[in-house]
Amino acid sequence: MTPRGLPRPAPLTSAFGGGPSSVPIAIWLTAVLSASSSFSSGCSERAERAPAADVDRPPRPQPTLDEVYAPTVRGERDASYRVRIAPRPDDEYTARTPIPARRLVYRMRLHIHGTFGEPPPGTPPAGAELNLDMTPDRLRARFLGDTWPIQPGAEVRVRRGSPGTYVFDAQGGRHVGPGELSGWFVGEPVGRDPFIRVRGPRTPAVGPAPMICRLLAEWGNSTYSSISGRCRDGAPPWFRVGMWFGTLSADVTMDLPESALRADEREPPARVDPVEGRVMLSEVMRLRLWPATTPTYDPGPLPEEHGTLTVENQTTRKMIIVVDAVPVAWVEGGATFEVPQLPVGEHWVGAQYPFGHRAIAPIQVQVPGTYVVDR
Repeated sequence: MTPRGLPRPAPLTSAFGGGPSSVPIAIWLTAVLSASSSFSSGCSERAERAPAADVDRPPRPQPTLDEVYAPTVRGERDASYRVRIAPRPDDEYTARTPIPARRLVYRMRLHIHGTFGEPPPGTPPAGAELNLDMTPDRLRARFLGDTWPIQPGAEVRVRRGSPGTYVFDAQGGRHVGPGELSGWFVGEPVGRDPFIRVRGPRTPAVGPAPMICRLLAEWGNSTYSSISGRCRDGAPPWFRVGMWFGTLSADVTMDLPESALRADEREPPARVDPVEGRVMLSEVMRLRLWPATTPTYDPGPLPEEHGTLTVENQTTRKMIIVVDAVPVAWVEGGATFEVPQLPVGEHWVGAQYPFGHRAIAPIQVQVPGTYVVDR
């Protein structure tokens, strides 16, 4: 209804011909205007929320190579364990097909320096095993047992025609140059080369074993030509590197996958956590180390109480700790290590280097107590 006194509005004209608008046209116009209003409102809200074009935005951080190539298994990357690529890939040993090989086992004994005196009666020498898998031009050596003064899980790979070796330990895998395997064994460059002696077989054995002499030459920082003749007729029945004596106890022929003998970084051994030292003598034998009054051992009554000897190695080299003329533990450079279950009382304690050279002459130390290696 139009209020009284006001003129009646003209009818809407059609957008298609100027005639009166129908009801559907009016509804259509209403919908279009409503949509336009909503669109304008949405644009204005987004314009208010959007930052100005001239606002300084922080640059997007670029991912590092470690993030891009991060491992997808075994959790996050551990900087303490790193496997480095060998200078020359071993492309000759890649197949999984079996090939003829030999497995040799050497029983190892560690002798101590003569100035430490004689061990208590009935004390066996510290023992370990050196396991070798080899072909005429490849060799893998595994150091088994707690007596070895090296990180657990150690493995050395040797290839004919390639100077140096490739080693794995708790720190990862890496190539070491010619003669540097002795420094790896000691923990730092060796200033005094260990004594090497190799005894050749008296009668021809299964076959030549030149790779064993290559390993021994690298281990003792010697030349292969100086000892190669000892391996010409077979595996040496006996050898010595420093104060480590090895005796052949097994020589078995078998078939191994070719890739199991490749001498580069591929197919690494199982990873083992690093340690700061190891006890080299069993608890049963440690309980029998009676306190001595002289380096030549003066037995007394066996104490019933036992204590711990704390060793502080303040040097940069690994040390073998000798108690009463018996090697009981080895300790990494700069580490502190505890040797438990020693009879309470005074013991003669000294230290020697991994190849057997004496580091510190024996002195009397009270157990429980602390022994410091400072040179």
